[in-house]
Amino acid sequence: MRAIRAQIDDFGGTPRCSLIGAKKTSPDRAALYNSALVRYLDFNDSYLAKGETCHPSDNLGAVLAASEYANCSGKDLIAALAVAYQVRCRLSDVAPVRAKGFDHTVQGAYALAAGSSRALGLGQEQTTNAIAICGTAFNALRVTRTILKRYNAEIHAQSTLEGVLKLREEEGFSASQLDRVEVETFDVAYNIIGGGEEGITESVNVWRTDVPAKIVDALGLEKVMFEAADPAVFAWYVKNYGPTVNLFVDHSQIVQLECLRSGIWGTASLWGRVITANR
Repeated sequence: MRAIRAQIDDFGGTPRCSLIGAKKTSPDRAALYNSALVRYLDFNDSYLAKGETCHPSDNLGAVLAASEYANCSGKDLIAALAVAYQVRCRLSDVAPVRAKGFDHTVQGAYALAAGSSRALGLGQEQTTNAIAICGTAFNALRVTRTILKRYNAEIHAQSTLEGVLKLREEEGFSASQLDRVEVETFDVAYNIIGGGEEGITESVNVWRTDVPAKIVDALGLEKVMFEAADPAVFAWYVKNYGPTVNLFVDHSQIVQLECLRSGIWGTASLWGRVITANR
């Protein structure tokens, strides 16, 4: 949040819309900052559709900025936000996109355009064009959140914690008396929190090694970056595509990966066998 605030201070902007708890700036920067505040703790509301999960409160920052810019009343703000909620949740129900490789923020692009259009008092044709512009321009891929989202708590872990605390209150047991906790949840929750469903190595019995091979054949190795969610995965990529293969890993694994690339660390199948061009 400090970095975003510093950027806004540096870039400036006509002071038309409020930063929550701070000064005013331009509408687009107010939308960015206030949306980041909504998202900062990653504890949004959740709408659990059959094939999708979305966070309708993601729309608040943009709708709030549009409403203030248009001098809306509180009633108009709530109405505009309700439009955004309705569009986002309805699209999650009837047009889920995660199974196609896109992120659920795609529906958010349509929703915030609809809600902001309502706040600004746009007509039907203007609203249609606004939704079309956002819908064609902002299509995030699901893979961009795979590594990060697999570690967050979200509503599912929170429910588990609350359930355990309630049991402790009623039964009076201590943590040392527990052997295990079993939780039933729906498939989407497991696939996100349990390791991600978007890769070629997660939640599968056999790694789909044919996928990177086809990508490399089509595009060339130097034009591709592969996600490697754990050491076994990036070791496989180095073993099969060489130490200079482009990999996207979690920040906590960078040193381990670079040691493997340099030949000073490795598994039994790689130790002493990784040779870089500059050695």
